[in-house]
Amino acid sequence: MKSLYKLIAVFLLLILVGCTKEIEIDFAHEPQVFISGVLLNQTGNVNVHIQRTVPVDVETIDPVNDATVSLYQKDQNGVVSLLTNNFTATNGTYTSLETLSPVLNNMYWVEVELADGTNYRSAEERLKPPVELKEVTRKNGLTRVVFKDPADDINFYLVHFSYSNNGQFISDEYLVANDKLFDGNDQAFVEDDDDTGNYVTVTVYNINFQTYQFHLNALLQREDQIDEGDDDDDDSGDPGRLFSSPPAHLIGNIINVETNKAALGYFGISSVSSIEGSL
Repeated sequence: MKSLYKLIAVFLLLILVGCTKEIEIDFAHEPQVFISGVLLNQTGNVNVHIQRTVPVDVETIDPVNDATVSLYQKDQNGVVSLLTNNFTATNGTYTSLETLSPVLNNMYWVEVELADGTNYRSAEERLKPPVELKEVTRKNGLTRVVFKDPADDINFYLVHFSYSNNGQFISDEYLVANDKLFDGNDQAFVEDDDDTGNYVTVTVYNINFQTYQFHLNALLQREDQIDEGDDDDDDSGDPGRLFSSPPAHLIGNIINVETNKAALGYFGISSVSSIEGSL
């Protein structure tokens, strides 16, 4: 009897295998607008990047060149003013025609109007003071940048380590950090486990929470892409590849004004400090 049961089981398995076929699932792609940019504590032009998302199997970008971009500020007395709405667009990159000089502790944001009338707005973010960088060292295979964390303020950082050897670029790394464990510490530090090169340039961006959250998610996704990709790909470590086709779940500080729903991307307000040295 057991043999009969086995024969019936095999027969049913053959029927099931013989009836299977490959089914292609076609997910409809709905393009979404992706906005990104940053305003630094430096005199210069401001860039805002606008593009639409593309299907996952498309490697090219879909730039938006017919939008209207406006940059606003609110001073410490609460007075709101339009800094500029004069931008020129090239391949989705909007560059201000004027050079601007942002003021520390003022609030800044951008508003974007598409050709179809859809409006987007970034969150108001404060331009925090740059942090004082003290030294950069390497010990036990770790590269450490030491700085003074401002007291009585919640601070978030994007840190860029760029390594070179005898003047030749070798590699770089982006890290994010917050001051939960070292608020107000004169010897606060962030470490990178890269021990290549004999010279390093470290750039520290003092950013706001929503921009920090965006970069944290972006770096996590970048790591996932590298882990799933070919380790022999020389471009795998280039963070710019992350935005060649904007990932759909990277929500930042942009909202659709009409719906009040979160949109893709961010416009960050950040001060910047740099230090370099031999290792």
